[in-house]
Amino acid sequence: MNPSRVTLNGKTWNLIIHQYQGLILLEWEPIGNEQNLLINQQLLAQALTEVQSSRTLADLLQNTARRVKAIIGFDRVMVYRFGADWHGQVVAEEKDDHLEPYLGLHYPASDIPRQARELYKINLVRLIADATSIPARILSTSDWPSDRPLDLTHSVLRAVSPVHIEYLKNMGVQASMSISLLYRGELWGLISCHNTTPHFVDYPARQAAKFVSQLLSAALEFRKDEEDKTNLLQYTQNGQRLHEQLILTDDVVRALIKSAVTVLDVTEATGAALLFNDKVYRLGQAPDEAEIRALAEWVPTTHTETFLETNQLPNLYPPAESFRKIGAGLLAIELSSELKEYVFWFKPEQIQEVTWAGNPDKPVTISADGQHRINPERVLLPGLSKYVIHRFPGVKPK
Repeated sequence: MNPSRVTLNGKTWNLIIHQYQGLILLEWEPIGNEQNLLINQQLLAQALTEVQSSRTLADLLQNTARRVKAIIGFDRVMVYRFGADWHGQVVAEEKDDHLEPYLGLHYPASDIPRQARELYKINLVRLIADATSIPARILSTSDWPSDRPLDLTHSVLRAVSPVHIEYLKNMGVQASMSISLLYRGELWGLISCHNTTPHFVDYPARQAAKFVSQLLSAALEFRKDEEDKTNLLQYTQNGQRLHEQLILTDDVVRALIKSAVTVLDVTEATGAALLFNDKVYRLGQAPDEAEIRALAEWVPTTHTETFLETNQLPNLYPPAESFRKIGAGLLAIELSSELKEYVFWFKPEQIQEVTWAGNPDKPVTISADGQHRINPERVLLPGLSKYVIHRFPGVKPK
């Protein structure tokens, strides 16, 4: 997709061209202030420096929000991060002083459905310059087949869902812009930008904001890779040490539980247990002996081979409800199925009070034509409701 400058009726436009499904689509946009090009170049240079110098992820996200706001001139710019269940949280925010902060708020997964998330991976930048504008009809030739609608997936001027427009209006937002943040090709989050009045961002400014987001995406990947490498090295070294201890002694219990490096040092678990030779050995925060023996009786009924990993043990094994505070996440490795010998690792339940900016159980209505429709929030207010959610961290092998 490449823009060109064209002059029609004495006015200069950005002509944006792309080819898709055998068709060439041409879209015209007004040009912006030429003086902003130099300013944006300076902002990009500053953004590159900040990405390299930011010491923490929080600093990196906040600096990114600040630079994007300076480039596009919106009232509010937020960095929105998706959770494992696809609900989102505002993790950084740069806003005008008179606006109420949204930092820290959580939004239900239904606010951005799966289909929309897939499009965010294709179209990295999306602008709604005026939420009150009326979409224009697309005229086609008289012989265009009626069963072949024009696919505007890659169009920069295509209209958006009426439900999303209603959602923006309920928030008091008249202009919106989103920029995708990817991590290893998957959607990590969004840079979400709001303005209380219509606001057009021209193509060069959108590309500059996109470049800042790509810098952030690259930094996320680099930092995570470095963190993974450090953790992998530590766990690999501990695993090798554990292996050496097993080789140097016939005493399995001493090698795994009572030596300098134990089974608790090869994962991020907070507790572990060894069931061996009909005896139970516990490390860290682990269930009591009776609970561990009962767990060993249950594991074979799951018909898993070699190991079992879950981040919601109480849902799979109801008796675990009694020790969920220390064992909501489980990794179990089978040493001997006949003798019921296992190594268990445990992680505690994480309870977090979440302030939702919308109803996490948003109702779905069925229209007259049978289509399912998610209702946009009638009123979207920070701190609309608070819920205690239970997160069950899994214990993964390293």
